[in-house]
Amino acid sequence: MGAADIDVWISAHPLLFFAGLIWALLWKGAALWAAARANERWWFSVLLVVGTLGLLEGFYLFVVKRAWRMRKDA
Repeated sequence: MGAADIDVWISAHPLLFFAGLIWALLWKGAALWAAARANERWWFSVLLVVGTLGLLEGFYLFVVKRAWRMRKDA
């Protein structure tokens, strides 16, 4: 899929494109905020650079942060 094909797809499906964009930005913002509050610089750097449409961010929020909270509470 070339750049011209991507332009055609976005033109044909603008709502789907913007919904995906907002989805990814919300997950990225939540994960970056959580990593910054926990002073986890490596996670913050990785989350900032890697774009995974919310997959890595969701993993961080639901797996890594949950494990961190359990250790903190114990």
